[in-house]
Amino acid sequence: MAQVAQRAGRTQLDRGAERLDDPELPFPIRTSKLRPVAPRRGTVRRRALLDRLQESEAPVIVVIAPAGYGKTTLLSQWVDDEPGRVAWLSGDDGDDDPVVLCTDIAAALDRLEPLAPGVFAALSAHRPAAALLPPLLTAFEAPADPVTFIIDNLDSITNPECLDLIGELASRLPEGARLVVSSRAHPPLPLARMRVEGRLLEIGVPDLALDVGETYD
Repeated sequence: MAQVAQRAGRTQLDRGAERLDDPELPFPIRTSKLRPVAPRRGTVRRRALLDRLQESEAPVIVVIAPAGYGKTTLLSQWVDDEPGRVAWLSGDDGDDDPVVLCTDIAAALDRLEPLAPGVFAALSAHRPAAALLPPLLTAFEAPADPVTFIIDNLDSITNPECLDLIGELASRLPEGARLVVSSRAHPPLPLARMRVEGRLLEIGVPDLALDVGETYD
């Protein structure tokens, strides 16, 4: 597993983006993965959906639609409305390893508020993937104020171990924390259970489709 993480880290660095300067990190992380994509100039602001996101008390939010429906744009606009308390991870195939995924999540949280010493070391240790959950939850509990964590492009992550970790994280979020994921297809998370428990907000194609009023607003 560590070798996979090292390879993924080198791939991230080779893509030419700025790396995080933190001696605790077990491999380089592109800072571009940890910030939202800036909306293009002239992009329609999704006011109704932004209000819906803002007003929701659901701890888990999923935004599901094919490419081109503005999932990333919507979430980027939401970050603009929630400065300082939103952590972001743009998922890619490098996150298809549990160590890489958990380390990237922790690095995004660390940008909001420094994590306790040893968190990154715990995440990069040789261990079963399921054992990565406790230090990951510790990272979520670290900020003084609850955090909203966005994982964009979740569909790029296909490793069942990684998806199981995200599912467990969604089920065991600290009080007040929120997890938001965007995907082109329904993610293999316990959505039915969370729906029954009233812990889930779903935004799909009908919601993301622009209406005439928004187009000319």
